[in-house]
Amino acid sequence: MPVKYSVIQRYLCILLCLFIALPFVNTTRAQQTADAAAAVNNLPSDTLPDYAEYLVGHTLPAAQDSYMIPATDFSDQKNCTVHGETVLTTDNGFIEWTVSVPKAALYQVALVHKALGDDVSDIEREISINGQIPFAQARSVSFHRIWMNNPEDMNEEAFRKDNSGNQLAPSQVQADLWNTLYIQDIRGSRVKPYNFAFKKGTNSIRISGLRGGMLLKSLIINVSKDINEKSYAKYLADHKHVDYTGETIMIQGEEAALKSSSALVPLTDRTSPSTVPSHPVNIRLNTIGGSNWSTPGQWIEWTVNVPDAGFYSLGIKYRQNMVSGMFTTRSLYINGEIPFKEMSGLEFAYNGNWQGLVLSDSDATPYKFYFKKGENTLRLQVETGRASDIYARADEAVRELNKAYRQIIMLTSSSPDPLRNYRIDKVLPEVMETFRRQAQELKGISDKL
Repeated sequence: MPVKYSVIQRYLCILLCLFIALPFVNTTRAQQTADAAAAVNNLPSDTLPDYAEYLVGHTLPAAQDSYMIPATDFSDQKNCTVHGETVLTTDNGFIEWTVSVPKAALYQVALVHKALGDDVSDIEREISINGQIPFAQARSVSFHRIWMNNPEDMNEEAFRKDNSGNQLAPSQVQADLWNTLYIQDIRGSRVKPYNFAFKKGTNSIRISGLRGGMLLKSLIINVSKDINEKSYAKYLADHKHVDYTGETIMIQGEEAALKSSSALVPLTDRTSPSTVPSHPVNIRLNTIGGSNWSTPGQWIEWTVNVPDAGFYSLGIKYRQNMVSGMFTTRSLYINGEIPFKEMSGLEFAYNGNWQGLVLSDSDATPYKFYFKKGENTLRLQVETGRASDIYARADEAVRELNKAYRQIIMLTSSSPDPLRNYRIDKVLPEVMETFRRQAQELKGISDKL
């Protein structure tokens, strides 16, 4: 599907051709919200604080020190097995480590791990710090499995064809790779690590299994660099190289090397002659993404081989035709890092047609991206972006309405008598006020969509 854009001209543009049928709203969001609401009804009255409330109650400085703890240096465990320098954890046990820090501070925690088992679902774990679950979101934290095209379904690097000449989408298998992943918040404007409050002295970190097997190599405790500190000017200064002026390098979107979900398979688009490869009769795999690429934290990664180290510009061919009048957000990673802050919130506008986007500043000057000679990785990850405020307000409204619901069923029970007047407006006036306030809030949220 490569298309050359005249605006690129003398820049090398690593032109990443994608079918980004990017839904603005996560297609599973409504169901997740409904499930969350149902779950809240079953929680005890002493529910855990939300992560935002937790941070308000722990106004500590960001840590300046870092620690790497081998997985085998655990202080306690249940149903875990040591395999050499690694530890196998299951969905019905826990593993706990201790670390001593010089002063109270906020730390982030990453696991160097490998997913095990044939389950297509993400691995889930519960996080406890010093014997307590710190906030509600730590009850269940997801860790993506890493997927790739099944080599048995490929003809080396090419897609196989059936007897009629149609290309066949390969099945997905887990990649046998170690992955370093922070325990992270997917609800904010950008997917980023949670901050955990550690007291001065000895602290314990417990990871309890909820779903899936995980092989652990080590635990990393530190604070990652704030993306807002990564200016484009500093990025250029840190990479003093010349611009590449060779031929344009085309990367086909459907030829992704790795993905965070088994649902991210190569797709076929026949709506435009600009999608390549194409055929008048036979099926050709020429896109990737779509509605399956919509959950914050999901990512697709490509391998990019370049002939020389230097600065490259980057173009993306995409289509976002699922939510009229809206945009969707992705963050860009090169060799495992967001290069500078502008790449943490790339917005893709709605349009029914395929579009070409050269990543540029406000003056339409293409950004320069440093690539080392040889193999590099390029990843696009789903972010909530500017819509995070809407999601946060909606979640808060759900929490407030569920508090009101619990108050009501304390009066009426879960099976109220239809012939009885419970006089809720008189007995529970605060509930009626909650309804009025949240009705206005939900209308305000609706008006912003």
